[in-house]
Amino acid sequence: MAETKYDTFGLESSYLAHGQSQRVIECENDWMQFSRQVPVEGDAKGKVALWSLIRLVPLNSSMPLRYFFISNIAGGLSLQYQSSSLVLVSPETPVGKILLSQEEGECISLTLAGKSTEFEIDLIQ
Repeated sequence: MAETKYDTFGLESSYLAHGQSQRVIECENDWMQFSRQVPVEGDAKGKVALWSLIRLVPLNSSMPLRYFFISNIAGGLSLQYQSSSLVLVSPETPVGKILLSQEEGECISLTLAGKSTEFEIDLIQ
């Protein structure tokens, strides 16, 4: 139990350092799991599945192409891919649930930045 403000500061620093070390371990485990995965070309029926890369083309909108990668690790991570944003989404997220089992050519509706937009699934890799 902290007796002075300096004790409190030391205790808070200790908690922060522990949390950061735990996050580093989680990131290392995610990286190891991710590096072991073999790229797949969708599932046998050409549907979106875990480890799929999906390109979405907005319909009736001037929005840029959107890329999503279905991954059970590092969800929410955003990267640059072919001059566009690529977002890793887990299957449990609202976007992941919408994308899973969709096929190339199907249209979906996503709410991005508070605005509902229609997209066509242009590519599944």
